[in-house]
Amino acid sequence: MNIYRLAPCPAYDIEGTESWLENMATEGLILDSFLSNLAIFHKDSPCFVRYRLDVALKGTSIFSQNGGIPDTEIISLNKSYGWSYITNRGAFHIYASHNKDDRELHTDSPIQATTLDLVRRQERNSLFCVLFWILLYPILAIGGFFPVLTAISLGSFRFLFGILLALWAFLRSLKKVIFLRNLRNRLAQGERPNHHKNWKKHAHLRQLFSLAFPALCLIWGLSFLSLLYKQQPGIPMEQYTQPLPFATLANLCSEGNYNSNDFLNTNTIKTSSDWFAPVSISLRENGTVQLANGNFLQGGLLIHYYEMRSPYLAMELAKEYKNYDKKKNKKYFTELILPTLPTDYAIAYQSPFPTLLLVQGSKIMRLTFYQTSDTYTMPLEEWATIAANYFIYSQQ
Repeated sequence: MNIYRLAPCPAYDIEGTESWLENMATEGLILDSFLSNLAIFHKDSPCFVRYRLDVALKGTSIFSQNGGIPDTEIISLNKSYGWSYITNRGAFHIYASHNKDDRELHTDSPIQATTLDLVRRQERNSLFCVLFWILLYPILAIGGFFPVLTAISLGSFRFLFGILLALWAFLRSLKKVIFLRNLRNRLAQGERPNHHKNWKKHAHLRQLFSLAFPALCLIWGLSFLSLLYKQQPGIPMEQYTQPLPFATLANLCSEGNYNSNDFLNTNTIKTSSDWFAPVSISLRENGTVQLANGNFLQGGLLIHYYEMRSPYLAMELAKEYKNYDKKKNKKYFTELILPTLPTDYAIAYQSPFPTLLLVQGSKIMRLTFYQTSDTYTMPLEEWATIAANYFIYSQQ
């Protein structure tokens, strides 16, 4: 019958792993294999077994050369010295000897230090990989770093949770690099490995962390997937009964005769709430307004409105929206001249459609207005002024 135990030390702790496995043998638990941090033993009479970890020169994955198993020549050579190949853990092959008189698997500490350099390089590459995905990839992929916009899109708690996990992953990789560097230096100076290391110190805490990190990563992954699969569609505009804190097409031409061009049920409003943005309203609208002179104003609005946790966050979100639109639409991005508007911050640009960004206190609105009429085009100065006044005074 198999017996399972969670390793009390990480895979890169060579001395701790060897010492722990030897102690398990004295309790009658003989190692069969490893499944990540989970050791699989079989029950036998308590006995003396020495375990040694050897750097895997060709990897230990089943996709590695020889399926992660050492070369037959190496296994035979070590067998002749009394060491039997058992299994793999991390970047190491594990050998065992039942005879105290068998020579050590590693007789030269400086040479062992040299082979350990391979693992150190792998861990350094892993550290750089973590840094790349955390810091460089968002910049390279989307042309910038937009923390507030990302937090609102993902949800602030989901975003902060992901940041903490990324920081934890970085610290884990950094700890491995430092640990292996210190071990390598000791071996290079001729110091023998400690095969009787006190692995019990903080063992339960390390076991808890070894379970907690993958569990939290799984929770975050499932939370992210739920965000993708549970996107709530907006409700039709006519079903939304609350007053809107911004101007719609009908408000831009209040004296005209408004008709909705909602042939595909695309005129919708979506609301949500988040810690960063307690109030969030998105509007998509297509319509036509017949003016008093018989001309038609025709087009559509795309509005994102937020009431942020603080004025600082509102200004940061406005800057990120501008930079995001600029990076995304380099070919079309052009700043437009605005009249003086009664807001704390206002900017307009072509990206590719005319877009207006307004901030007042902790409120922010991003409004994109595209016009498709052949008979009339409302000037930016006019619709921007109406939108700004409505944005400022609608809730007063």
